[in-house]
Parts: sequence; C-alpha cells; structure tokens
Amino acid sequence: QSGGGLVTLALPLDYKLERQYALSITASDGTRSDTAQVFVNVTDANTHRPVFQSSHYTVNINEDRPVGTTVVVISATDEDTGENSRITYFMEDSIPQFSIDPDSGAVTTQTELDYEDQVSYTLAITARDNGIPQKSDTTYLEILVNDVNDNAPQFLRDRYQGSVLEDVPAFTSVVQVSASDRDSGLNGRVFYTFLGGDDGDGDFIIESTSGIVRTLRRLDRENVPVYELRAFAVDKGVPALKTPA
Repeated sequence: QSGGGLVTLALPLDYKLERQYALSITASDGTRSDTAQVFVNVTDANTHRPVFQSSHYTVNINEDRPVGTTVVVISATDEDTGENSRITYFMEDSIPQFSIDPDSGAVTTQTELDYEDQVSYTLAITARDNGIPQKSDTTYLEILVNDVNDNAPQFLRDRYQGSVLEDVPAFTSVVQVSASDRDSGLNGRVFYTFLGGDDGDGDFIIESTSGIVRTLRRLDRENVPVYELRAFAVDKGVPALKTPA
C-alpha cells in the first residue's frame, strides 16, 4: 500500500550554520525496500534586524564648510544575507540642511550652515533592511555647528560726534563708540583701537574695552578747531576682523 513519508524538523535550522542537508530515506514494506536521496536546501529568513553600534552619535562641523560636505557616515550591520541584509538609510524627518545617502549612510550638507542662526541639529536616522517583512533600527545623530569668525564687528551708528572745551584737563571723556559682533566666544569679543586709524596726532586715546574716547592732553581750538578721528572695532578671532568708524 502506498503512503507518504513526512519529514519534520527535529531541531531549529540556522542558515548561517548549514545551508543544505542530504538525507538518505528508505522505504520498506517489511520484505523489500528502496532508498532515495533527499536534499533539503535551507533558505535565509529575515530573522535579524539592522543594528547601529550606538543609539546616539555626536559630530561637529564648522559653519563655513561648503555645501555638499560629508558630515559623517552612519552605518548599521545586519546578520542576515542577501536582500535580508541589504540596508537602506533614511531620515525620519525632513531637515533641509542635510541629506543621507540611502546606500552608504553618508550624511552631507545641503545648504550653508550659520552658527548664529542655529547651533545644533538632531537627526533621527533609520536603517531598514530589504527582507520580508522589513526590519529596522533607529539612531539619533546630533550635529553641533562650530562658530568661525565670519562676522566683522558692526558699529551701532555710522558716525559719532562729540564736543569738548579746549581747556578741559587730559583724559576728559569726549564721546563713546560702541560695536557688536554676531560671532560667539573670542570671535565675538570686540575691542577698540586707533591703530591704523587717526587719533588726532596723538591728542586723543580710546579705551580698548569701553570705546570711550578721551583727550590725551590739553587742546587748543585756535590750532585745531575740528578733529576727524578714525577708530576701529576689532574682534579677537583668528584672523581678526575689524570695522572702521
């Protein structure tokens, strides 16, 4: 009498350990028998999800880097094979300043960055495999924008004017100038100087931190009734930027 012989699993299979089994199966009616070779091919199932090495990454980039600069390459691994292990990367939210290559995981700039506008960005990046069903992992990339000295000091007014009596003692305050700088840290710290400008042939000094212009000696209106002074606001960046007043 003919019948079916059902081959069942005795233990779980693992594609990475054994991809094919050769079975020798014998059919017998008690008197006669026959033997057949059965080959069982093990196919890879999408049993593993992609995994990032870290749940959070932090990188720095200078604000003056050109568009198209690679900030970092984020990668995940998948222990499956074939399409089950082929990973596609994408950002969960659209952040116009950055894009990610779906195949390599390279994060690049898409627009110019400006520290004065935004000092950091947080990107949620997902790695998804191409198995059925698809599996994924998500990590967070924090991009810190470094300030560079890209802003020169700016005086609050285009022109300053002061008056003083000719018989006032030395170091009398005449006028105060003031400038600001959009940069941060030393790049945004401003001092004032007549160096490279005009101090009225040494008749005036300017305080480097306050911007107060003072007489350095007694003045004589009959000799010089009007002075056209030229001072500079200079930041402490490298290289230093300056603006005249």
